[in-house]
Amino acid sequence: MTTAEQERVDDVVRTRPPAPDAALRGWVLLADWSTGGGQDLVTVMGSPDAHIVFLKGIVHEGLYDIARGVYRVASGYVEDVRSPAQAQ
Repeated sequence: MTTAEQERVDDVVRTRPPAPDAALRGWVLLADWSTGGGQDLVTVMGSPDAHIVFLKGIVHEGLYDIARGVYRVASGYVEDVRSPAQAQ
């Protein structure tokens, strides 16, 4: 079941493809929260109707690429440092 929130996030993510011919297959959103009482919470939201194994795969690949140094922070954004040919 797709929520209105998932649809809104999906619409926003689709507006920023990494290449002109890129097709979005799925996404995962992790959010870190802190309550007024000092409790830390993490929430997870994923592509509408995506299987949990697919979402775990996205998280795994993203963390693996961060560990390998594929991404860097520039101007407040995370950028892929591979050449366009390597990124595919």
